[in-house]
Amino acid sequence: MKEELIESVDKEELNQLAQQLRCPKGEKGIFIGELLSDTNKGMVLESVKLLDVQDKDRVLELGHGNASHLPDVLKQASELKYFGMEISEIMQQQAVKINAKYIKKRVALFLLYNGLNIPYVVNFFHKIITVNTIYFWTNPIDFLTEIHRVLKSNGVFVVSFANSSFMKQLPFVANTNVFSLYDHETFINLIAETDFKLVKIKNKTETVKSKTGEWVSREYSIAVLRKN
Repeated sequence: MKEELIESVDKEELNQLAQQLRCPKGEKGIFIGELLSDTNKGMVLESVKLLDVQDKDRVLELGHGNASHLPDVLKQASELKYFGMEISEIMQQQAVKINAKYIKKRVALFLLYNGLNIPYVVNFFHKIITVNTIYFWTNPIDFLTEIHRVLKSNGVFVVSFANSSFMKQLPFVANTNVFSLYDHETFINLIAETDFKLVKIKNKTETVKSKTGEWVSREYSIAVLRKN
């Protein structure tokens, strides 16, 4: 059924798909969330490795989707506290449903937010991660400043994104105006305007099924940033 939702799409449908990828909504959004969970799992797990999570860390994930990967995050260290934030109401609801046992144990919390302001105090999180959300940031500099604010000194922020050369090949990207694309140069220039230190960028390639049903080779980058 998930595949049926993305077959035979025209330009209007491509725009609807792009909007759903930005912020899943309704019943269709649930299936989009499952697709995102399937296709992004490799990126998420590779990104989590570079977080270098330590015991008792407070970890924030921005744009967690249905968060079916939460067990993989929690097993990285002991006594972690995971905080998820989403702009999508249906994804927040699905994350709560899927991870009810972790919420009950008080090791996970999922909140809605506006994609701009993070409602936590200064220097609250040890680690912050986001995968495949940078394309949708309305004001990247302001948002990076907000992330920097809530991250502890010497804290790590990992941001992962598919490279523009790959993204341009996707019909729901090429034929819509929903995505802002990044390559190494544009990303490095963006970070240079912030107080973050760019520690490294790791390049990866994986084979995944695209949102329109084809198998594609996805080139992506994992950037490790640090707050001095």
